Amino acid sequence: MATVVKHSIPFRLGRAVGLVVRFCFHDRNPKVRWLKRVVFVCPLLFLLVSNLGWIFSTILTTVSLVAGMYAFSKVDPDKIDFFGEDGEDVPYGRDVFGRPLDSRGKPF
Repeated sequence: MATVVKHSIPFRLGRAVGLVVRFCFHDRNPKVRWLKRVVFVCPLLFLLVSNLGWIFSTILTTVSLVAGMYAFSKVDPDKIDFFGEDGEDVPYGRDVFGRPLDSRGKPF
């Protein structure tokens, strides 16, 4: 029994890809088969190499965002006092090592 099938875009795309693969990778003559493979693979390699910077930048951006999200997830906000003051004993603040600073910003 014959059925009517509406050919969708994925069906047509898959059929076209299958035809290209069959044309490039199947032939009775091995020399012609390898020539077809080289002709098919060279433009793909050219596209890959020409877009290598874009690919690496995408990978590095993703890695950086994931590392930043991981670092922020490990911070305990209860232990950090963002707006706390040092008090009267250190009138000019502290440096990155926690040493008190004088009025010129130099450690004691």
